[in-house]
Amino acid sequence: MAAEVARGRGAHTMSLTRLSPLYESFEEQVDWRAVVTWVLFSLNGGHMAKAPHLKNQFRRYWYQRHHDTARFVQACYDEVSTMSALKLHALCQLTWCNRAKNETRFFGVAETTGSLVVPALETLFGKSLKSRSFENLVVSLAEAGIPKAVRHAAGKRIGFVSIYPAYRNTSKKWMETHKGAVQEIFAHARRLASDADRRQIYERIATLPDIPREKGGPLPAANLLTPVIACLDPQARSPIINSLPEVIDRLVVLGRLHATLPRQFDGLVALVGKPGVPDAFVLDVTGTEMFGYVPDSTEQELFEAEEKLFTPAVPRSESLPIKNEEDIKVVSDALRTKHRQLHNRMTNRLLNVCKEKNLTVEEGRLQSCRFDALVRNHQTGRDLLIEVKSSTAIADIRLAVGQLLDYRRQLPKKETTHIAVLLPSEPGEHVRAFLNDVEARALWFTKDLKTIQGF
Repeated sequence: MAAEVARGRGAHTMSLTRLSPLYESFEEQVDWRAVVTWVLFSLNGGHMAKAPHLKNQFRRYWYQRHHDTARFVQACYDEVSTMSALKLHALCQLTWCNRAKNETRFFGVAETTGSLVVPALETLFGKSLKSRSFENLVVSLAEAGIPKAVRHAAGKRIGFVSIYPAYRNTSKKWMETHKGAVQEIFAHARRLASDADRRQIYERIATLPDIPREKGGPLPAANLLTPVIACLDPQARSPIINSLPEVIDRLVVLGRLHATLPRQFDGLVALVGKPGVPDAFVLDVTGTEMFGYVPDSTEQELFEAEEKLFTPAVPRSESLPIKNEEDIKVVSDALRTKHRQLHNRMTNRLLNVCKEKNLTVEEGRLQSCRFDALVRNHQTGRDLLIEVKSSTAIADIRLAVGQLLDYRRQLPKKETTHIAVLLPSEPGEHVRAFLNDVEARALWFTKDLKTIQGF
């Protein structure tokens, strides 16, 4: 150590060439004060010392993983001088993880060092890494000359957002289009000083268009960007707002499930700093029960109804997702492929018509109440529950009516909800008479599927 001091390296550094043959090919310096700090941090439970209420092992793991990811993302961002669209996307990629059905070591999360972390680092720093394994990552970073701050943050498992694969590619093209806005948002996030500053970021994100995919519904920009914002925030007060069940449940309790993104931010950030909520990452890994908040009977009834029945495809806009083959659950397995495709086209067109009329439309997600569409305030003070059928056969209409009656009785506002069957073409007299008798509306498309009659 004295020799190192004489060479001007400081009393707290030591050459690893004396410690391990792994480093014989290069001279790596270790900040021993940082090592001691990290050891004490780990012995004290890491960031868990701030949140001792997290007794569940699953939540403790994910809370720590959020902080490890944040430390790594900050280190990478601070060491990259110029951010291209690909580098901005790579930062997002560092927050991602992959699910693994047979992986038990990391609570169902697959090993992503080789598939996500290393490719992202190579994009950010423009260097090729020799190894793609977690065990050799720090060595590979040192050999490639990656900055020390990044190496020091690389010894932990990272990533906590499971982005659907279809969006991982389309988000690259989206990032190219909106590079300037995202650059400003990330730069702003790194120097946040107040909640007012934070709100400005969420207001900006709310103006960005959704991220498309070739088939299926779009992804709100918040789902891609807010995990990175949360990681870059120096005080860790920026909440992650996406479709995670914990986030959805909390927004329901706050009465902001269908609010704008800035209003959702207001509700969530107000919780940060309360007992047991040292930072926004806690909100991403815990349920609503941790706050000790007990809604009154009316609030609880509405909460349970919302929780069970409604999961908006895009929480920010309350929109019904564009349907595709993998999204829709067909009621009867006997329906042929062409009927399923027609069902999808009809549902998509219904969504477009509702958008044109500025109507909010939702879908049911509970297994016992999986309705096709619920149009809010179709008429003043009244909702319209719609079942889509790809056939005008009387047997299908009877099935639709039975489904509608069962779905409606489970709704919190069943007394003010009308029912309707949407058909691909004008129904015959027998079908109309039947629907009229059971007080259900008949809706149908014109041949070009552009107009809905009776809507």
